[in-house]
Amino acid sequence: MCVSEQVLLSSLRQGGCVRSFWRRSARLAGTPSPIVPDGLVLETPGERGDTPLCHVDFAV
Repeated sequence: MCVSEQVLLSSLRQGGCVRSFWRRSARLAGTPSPIVPDGLVLETPGERGDTPLCHVDFAV
């Protein structure tokens, strides 16, 4: 899924944010997270759920 630049910028201007996340198994709980996150999501104020982002959304 590719999020348009306008949608991304509009969300950020309205107070949204881009957050990183890591998937950790219970077996690895308590160990440091890897440096590179497993993914990114766009959190938009007033919207239910988050929008997953990928490298395509940040391509120049």
